[in-house]
Amino acid sequence: MLPLLACHFFRRTSMLRVQAICFIGLILIGSLSMMRSVARTSTSHAHALELSNCRRPSSVPEREAELRRVVAALLPQVDVLHVYLNGYEDVPDFLVDDSTAIDVARSQDWGNVRDNGKFFFLDRNPPDAYYVTVDDDLVYPADYVETLVAKIKMCGRRAIVGVHGVRLANPMTRFYANRTVLLYSRALPADESVHLLGTGTVAFYKDTLDLRYADFGKPGMADLWLAVAAKRQGIHMRCVARTRGWMAAQPLGDKPNLYLEFSEHDDFQTHTAKRHGPWDAVALSRANRELATDLLARFEPAALAARGIIATELASFL
Repeated sequence: MLPLLACHFFRRTSMLRVQAICFIGLILIGSLSMMRSVARTSTSHAHALELSNCRRPSSVPEREAELRRVVAALLPQVDVLHVYLNGYEDVPDFLVDDSTAIDVARSQDWGNVRDNGKFFFLDRNPPDAYYVTVDDDLVYPADYVETLVAKIKMCGRRAIVGVHGVRLANPMTRFYANRTVLLYSRALPADESVHLLGTGTVAFYKDTLDLRYADFGKPGMADLWLAVAAKRQGIHMRCVARTRGWMAAQPLGDKPNLYLEFSEHDDFQTHTAKRHGPWDAVALSRANRELATDLLARFEPAALAARGIIATELASFL
């Protein structure tokens, strides 16, 4: 079975299934199972995608144009798109589909769950699925899903992968202070281990970790809840190699986002992160040890380097 994940490819030649979930507010979640179709999910106030680390967890009606562009970019890459709409009075016309390609949930029925909406459909998906999450404020490449799923498969489905990575400060004073950010829009020559991934850029194999919608507590911090779950279970989080501009931001102007909302008001995030700490090199090594052992056993250093993985970095975890 090939590791690439392109919607048309799977439909014609593979038994894989990708499921993505969008939450109006704009959160796209994709999962890939051992079936023939692909699905997506997103969350939004007024759109179909939810913002994770950098943006507001749910889209508002003025972000409908951004949502439309994200849906257009990602729908061809999956078979089914789940969309969670936060605060939309009506479902946008581009989300109305008589087929099973788009599935919409609304805050009028389930409440305004902000960025947690990215994971609203998690419990409904089978364990043999790849889950891909996106935001409505980003520009996604045509090979986005394919690239992330290929990386997961190379890691033996032992890692959560993403494009926007964060290493938290140790010791930590504030959640948003003195941390190292591997920004999604900048080049990254090789994969790097991180404590946290922005959930607008994340993908994982569902059976890799025990994760349920109920694991996401206070809305507005889905990135941290995912990182806590991964840390507790010893699951590696890996920021993937890419060229500059492979992903980019959509211009939002003065439209709200999560970072602006919480960067100066992060008391709860700080308390939660400290409670589940420490976030240090030892914690990274513990999560990476099994993955490093497996990759070094299966690949020569040159083969790892060709895939954006540095063998000496893996060896440092042993």
